[in-house]
Amino acid sequence: MSNDPCVAIIGGGLSGLVCGQALARRGIRSVVFDTGEHSVGGRLATRASAAGSFRQEWVPPALQGADLAFDHAAQYFTATDPRFKAMVDEWVAAGAVREWRGPVGTLQDGCFEALPADGPTRYIATGGMASLAKHLASPVSDFKGPS
Repeated sequence: MSNDPCVAIIGGGLSGLVCGQALARRGIRSVVFDTGEHSVGGRLATRASAAGSFRQEWVPPALQGADLAFDHAAQYFTATDPRFKAMVDEWVAAGAVREWRGPVGTLQDGCFEALPADGPTRYIATGGMASLAKHLASPVSDFKGPS
């Protein structure tokens, strides 16, 4: 094996980015290959909408005319494995994620039904899930997206 290896990581989702971080901590260079059109992150994706680009009947009155952002794949995540929880604690300390204390539920036919609040702690990324992907990608040596 080379004295200066470089590892190819296929997929820039949560697992690929965490793998790149683990390699970087060990002094090993990596390149993340991803097909994401907008950014790395896979299901850690946030989309934004300019004011007025949604049909107004879809937007609550308090938000009409505002710029909106939403996480369209993973809205939150939990950490039950102690090793993953230790990683999440680092992300909390860095300000990349925080606990979500708001309601979680389902929306059907315009009616929201909250899920029970018990269970593992729910986490969200500050600034949307895409910001967590960017935080995780920072120590990864390189990123190759579609060309």
